[in-house]
Amino acid sequence: MTLHLRLSLFLSALILAVYTQTLGFEFIHYDDMNLIVLNPELAGAFSFDFLRWAFTSFLGGNWNPLLWLSFGLDYSLFGADPAAFHATNVLLHLINSLLLFYLLSRYTNAVFESFFVAAVFALHPQHVEAVAWVSSRKDLLSTLFGLFAIQSYLAAKGTRSCMPLVGFFMALSLMVKPTYVTLPFLLVLLDIWPLNNIAIRASWSDLLRQALARLLEKWPLLLLTVAGCLIGYWSHAAVDVVSYSTLSEQIVFAVRAYGFYLQKFFLPKDLAFLYPASLTDFESSAYAALAIFCVSLFSFITLRRFPIVFVGWFWFLGALVPSSGIIQFGPHDYADRFSYFPHVGLSIAVIWPMFEWVRLKGLPLRLLNVCGISVLLIMACLSWLQTAHWRNDSMLLAQARDVSGDHSYLLAQQALIYQRAGLNEQAVLTNRRAIDMELSGSSRRPKLLVALYALNATLLYDMGEWEASRWYVQQGLEMEPSDSRLLRLKAAYKEQFEQ
Repeated sequence: MTLHLRLSLFLSALILAVYTQTLGFEFIHYDDMNLIVLNPELAGAFSFDFLRWAFTSFLGGNWNPLLWLSFGLDYSLFGADPAAFHATNVLLHLINSLLLFYLLSRYTNAVFESFFVAAVFALHPQHVEAVAWVSSRKDLLSTLFGLFAIQSYLAAKGTRSCMPLVGFFMALSLMVKPTYVTLPFLLVLLDIWPLNNIAIRASWSDLLRQALARLLEKWPLLLLTVAGCLIGYWSHAAVDVVSYSTLSEQIVFAVRAYGFYLQKFFLPKDLAFLYPASLTDFESSAYAALAIFCVSLFSFITLRRFPIVFVGWFWFLGALVPSSGIIQFGPHDYADRFSYFPHVGLSIAVIWPMFEWVRLKGLPLRLLNVCGISVLLIMACLSWLQTAHWRNDSMLLAQARDVSGDHSYLLAQQALIYQRAGLNEQAVLTNRRAIDMELSGSSRRPKLLVALYALNATLLYDMGEWEASRWYVQQGLEMEPSDSRLLRLKAAYKEQFEQ
């Protein structure tokens, strides 16, 4: 049995030990219900009507036809059994982890470095959300196709002949989630290392010219990047979840996001499925900006000597751009699942230099491997504990509340759970608390506030509380006159408004 196979089996055992517990988990009301359980289209999976819907729907604010085909396959085979959907997620994560290990080890000939990078990817606690939450399959599936695209590029050593196959897999990835719109830029980084298609010891001007030439060679992929960005924007705008803000606000938010994911990579504690904006203040944003600037400057200065640090760091920065918040979609501020692929770059930038340093000092590699395995076992335990919080809604909400306390969006999710349970009075009271909290907050989010007004208006309408419902409709329409939810309610009791 080869070393690569032994390490692959060990990594597989750790992944299964952490994530097979999800086979006994329920669906989460946060998206799982709307996208799967209450989605009538899945009942007709692979019919002509289903396929037409899958390729034209913007349900959930995304255009992801291949995700619907994946869900449809599970549903057609097993019905709405959460165990089957969770099993598919675990299988996809297992394949992604082993594929990443294979790619790195084959094209760098560094088995142990590749193993630890793949193991961090597989077992990092912040990646739990991407696996344990069924609706996050889009992150798993898009990464699978993204890794196939990278494999196609590496196998052809970055020659132009591979562009059709790379473009094919990139297109498949974008049909799940537009995360990999930055793939052409990542491939330029791979031209630096491990392919060595760019002579890094040339002058800075020549180095820039080489990088630009390699990027322009990928013009078909750049067209896919433009298409992916446009489709991603239109799909979110179609369901009115694009948050508009000034350029300065977007930049500050992106800096905060980078600092958040950077911090969680090294200190994966206080993880939750929803994070309020108040968790990050201006001071921490300044620290994040300083850290990004210093590491970027260091990676530039040491590019010729340590190209791996440069590639890994800018892998992280580039892969996170679509999820950084430079254009914010929806009311959430950060999400653990967004770190799924970008963290690979950070792992490369940290782990490879550690092995180089040990070799340079003449220290035994066995000591580093033992320390690394110990860290992985600790990481696996933390991920197992974090995964357990996804067992059901009550445990997930309780853990989020322990991390950040009550905040408006978290209370809104609790109100939705009450609504689906038929507990409308509790839902109204809980959502009213969310509204009060949002109105009194320093960083009010208009789109979230309108959604909260619409929810209470709907709840009160169902309860027959016409006057109270009308008040919430009026408040919401004053903020957003074109909101479709509120306009439907207004039309439903038009006579009351005309009195």
